[in-house]
Amino acid sequence: MKKNAIIFFSVLILVCAIGLVTIFFFVLYPIKYSAYVKKYSEAFEVPQHLVYSVINAESRFNKTATSKVGAQGLMQLMPTTANEIAIKLGEDFSSVDLYNPETNIKYGCYYLKYLLKMFSGNVTNAVASYNAGYNKVISWLDNKEYSKNGVLTNIPIPETKNYVKKVNNNLKIYKTIAKS
Repeated sequence: MKKNAIIFFSVLILVCAIGLVTIFFFVLYPIKYSAYVKKYSEAFEVPQHLVYSVINAESRFNKTATSKVGAQGLMQLMPTTANEIAIKLGEDFSSVDLYNPETNIKYGCYYLKYLLKMFSGNVTNAVASYNAGYNKVISWLDNKEYSKNGVLTNIPIPETKNYVKKVNNNLKIYKTIAKS
């Protein structure tokens, strides 16, 4: 009887631990706005796990987030960038609400696709550009101190370096979540 009680409580503790780890992961790495992420990641051919990774790094899924420099919404788009995207999509920017999750994800996916295409699919360069701007990344790529064979190896701005690291860490987790 005593042996059965030990086994029972051991299994109970294991099940609780697995449950807590699962809850912990879904709090830190949520899957929200999945209909919009799926729709626009497919439309613009951007990996869903990359979209989730950027949203997590940019706003932690806070649709009303605003940065101190004026970036807005889930994917933290600057209004000037969103205006350029609206023009390319043939939309009227005056009616665009960057705090609307669908609009923000649509524009963010479009912009990620644009950056990935600009940098021949290189995620590190595209993500660094998403944060620092593509003109800075292009100038870094022209400098051997910061790049090798067209890939950033040393990002000189600590904020961007940390951002790329954060998105890359998020990518590992979201790829794992996608497989399960």
